[in-house]
Amino acid sequence: MKQCKEWLNENRFIILGFLIPFFVWIFLCIIMCITPFGPYSLLISDLEAGHIDALTKLRDIVLEGKSLAYCWGQIQGSTPFAGLGLGTLISTFNFIIFFVEKDQILSALTWIIILRIGCCGATCAFYLKKTFKRNDISISIFAWCYALMAYAVIYYFHIIWLDQIMMLPLVLYGVEKILKNKKNYLYFTITLTLIFFMNFYMAYMTGVFAFLYFVYRYLAVEKEYLLKDFIGKLGTFLVSPILALGCSSVLLIPIFNMMPGRDGLFNPDQMAMSLRYEFSGLMSKLCIGSFDTALPGGLPYIYCGLIVVILMFFYFLSYSITYKEKLLTFFLGLFMFLSMTVNPLYVAWHGFKPPVYFEGRFTYIVSFLMIWIAYKGYCVFNTISIRQVHTTFGIIGTAVILLNRQVYSYITDESLLYTVVFIILYYLLIVLVKQKPSYKKQGTLLLALLVGLELGNNAMMSIQTIDKGGQLPLVTKYTSAYNTIKSDVDEIMAMDPGFYRIEKDSERSMNDGFGIGYPSIGHFDTIYNYEVKKTIGDMGVQTGHNWIRYKGSTPITDMLVNIKYTMIQDDTYQSYKNIKEKEFVNYYENPYAVSAGFMIANPINEGIRATNPLTLQETILNEMLGEKDNNYYIPLTPYSVTKENTGKVEREDSTVNQANDEKKGVVTVYYSKDNYADSKINYKLKVGKEGPCYMYVDQINGGKMAIIVNDDKVIPAEFDYGNYVMYLGDFKSGEEVQVTLQLLQPEFAMKNIWFYTLDTKALETTSNVLREQALMITKHSDTELEGKLIVNDIKSYLYTSIPYDKGWTIYVDGKRIETIKVLHGFLGAKISEGKHTIRLVYSPYGFKLGLGISILSGMVIILLFIIKLNKNKKH
Repeated sequence: MKQCKEWLNENRFIILGFLIPFFVWIFLCIIMCITPFGPYSLLISDLEAGHIDALTKLRDIVLEGKSLAYCWGQIQGSTPFAGLGLGTLISTFNFIIFFVEKDQILSALTWIIILRIGCCGATCAFYLKKTFKRNDISISIFAWCYALMAYAVIYYFHIIWLDQIMMLPLVLYGVEKILKNKKNYLYFTITLTLIFFMNFYMAYMTGVFAFLYFVYRYLAVEKEYLLKDFIGKLGTFLVSPILALGCSSVLLIPIFNMMPGRDGLFNPDQMAMSLRYEFSGLMSKLCIGSFDTALPGGLPYIYCGLIVVILMFFYFLSYSITYKEKLLTFFLGLFMFLSMTVNPLYVAWHGFKPPVYFEGRFTYIVSFLMIWIAYKGYCVFNTISIRQVHTTFGIIGTAVILLNRQVYSYITDESLLYTVVFIILYYLLIVLVKQKPSYKKQGTLLLALLVGLELGNNAMMSIQTIDKGGQLPLVTKYTSAYNTIKSDVDEIMAMDPGFYRIEKDSERSMNDGFGIGYPSIGHFDTIYNYEVKKTIGDMGVQTGHNWIRYKGSTPITDMLVNIKYTMIQDDTYQSYKNIKEKEFVNYYENPYAVSAGFMIANPINEGIRATNPLTLQETILNEMLGEKDNNYYIPLTPYSVTKENTGKVEREDSTVNQANDEKKGVVTVYYSKDNYADSKINYKLKVGKEGPCYMYVDQINGGKMAIIVNDDKVIPAEFDYGNYVMYLGDFKSGEEVQVTLQLLQPEFAMKNIWFYTLDTKALETTSNVLREQALMITKHSDTELEGKLIVNDIKSYLYTSIPYDKGWTIYVDGKRIETIKVLHGFLGAKISEGKHTIRLVYSPYGFKLGLGISILSGMVIILLFIIKLNKNKKH
């Protein structure tokens, strides 16, 4: 008990560094009725689109024995290991999800976020205590600035980023230990290893800054520069990341083996010299409540408290800090400041690939550096004269006045008012303490109160602004959708225990299959198979920068990716068989489904020329069959085209056709003549053959429109992320169909528009032919498929709906064969004629090598630790 009291007393300000951010966030959740204190959740942005699904998948992996290496919930087969890193597995407090039911996972998520935010404060307080040799409330105050900085508050939805914020002070304390004694590198090595496991992308940023910090602190601290001493400490410093990379090789080597052929690689054009942001714009982000947007065009978040800005001035004004240190600090600060706006530096900090969303991902480092400078300014407060105080606040006040004259929509009257009020309060407090030094203790407590109120107020304003912009969703939005979808897919999979994919026309997120646990193609992830995504997109399925959703699919694309069942709200769907009707959804079986693998005549890795995605699908099927003349899509030529309140102009096409890489034709721009009336283009068609009908619009300017079929069926169309095939409905032979394009924006530009009917009889014949040499699967799991296959001499290539990955091994009759790419990125192999037993086995490529390196590196660290322990015992 005595030792416990002594520990609590010794670490009370570290604990306080944790508690205030912890309770500020609890207060925010209570005020905003966020679960478990109300009906709303924190589930927005990437937390809703990806991280929550990774957590639910992780829960299944641990509690239900699923594979950590591969899953069928996304077209690319991602798991927390393959897609989001082991950070999902070992990140702080994720273990909480193992102790709650699935309907309580959002409450658990709230606690995970709150605890992580609190730990950011604790680690910063620990660093300040150890580095500055202080153990008073001041370390807690500046730890609050770190834990409640704008970056942490706004980017809370990237929960694995919070781990990097938490770990940065610990990593830098490891650097401090090396600077004191080059033999003290094990702590630094261990912290680096942890951040690489948590998230290698953010760990890169932390690691780069750790090196800059090492050089800066060495030059600033050492009174006499000795080359031998510097090289010795630098060598020790560099050994640590090597060992850390070695320990994390079990994760990093498989992930980096996924990178080739995937998007997100370096492009020299993105390093062009330019300024990304105005300097004054960055300064505006130091104000209270200066949240603008997390979307492209937003400015980096560097707010970490007005007191930090004030004390940074004191640091540079103090005579007790050497000019050498000030100069070094100035240049480091200038470099980090320029890194936020000079494009090549900015891109380099982001791994030489600029972010698509969430600007300034490395600026948690900038905020930490500002806090470090400010805390040192606090430590030399006694050396600041009252005149320097007046000067500092005069400069800051002038800057706020000038800022008020600028046009920053996110700097509201409320945020400006709060900023001015807190600046005045800090001014009065500092002047009071300067004039009456005996009030210093009370002044420190009052400073703690003001800082806590300011940071809490900024957090509240930021979260409320996020809520107004995107609306924090109800918990039931997640739980109801999750439970409904899971119930439906469980019912389908109980009816058919085979191996196939399931899709649907409504989604909770693009990662539903991943998070809920059923085979699908939809996915949203930062690491993905670019070739497969492009191939699927070229065939008319809607795709974006790093996602695929089940929109724009046809029976042919469903066949090629092994979608056998769909859950659709409409009463009819692409001539599929309705196997069950429910109140809000119908289950459909794809009668043209073949298998996860079948034999084809051509691997189809060369470019295929086609006028649009539907003719591309037709060409692909013909190549697979080794035939040329099969027609699956019958063109429908409108016999009447009329316009209502719509004008048009034509211009030369300057874009490139994705299918044939050529400039082609002209662009027709339709525009509304009267903005107060509906603008429409009407196409009248006559269906020649019974079957599902499709439309493809080759538009080039994005936006939205409404597709109205026969004046009753409305199909919302969104083109902001590219074009996709639209299913219009099933129609009978000779039926008249009117398709209306209603413009929902001032103008709409398109190069062409096509209408087709699918010849279901021809497709049925083809699917029957492909089934004759399809892989009849007899056994399947997360990482293994096994089945029987018949091969003839005409079709000698195995096509599978599995994206190509070096981790897949194919065995034919027990003998390993070479895998190849088919259809521009899918897994395949060339197989000899005859009857065969086929077995596909997955293990992350490079996993064994990485595991060996990790074990070896871990053994080296243990050995070094034992050697150091023995040396300490001798001394």
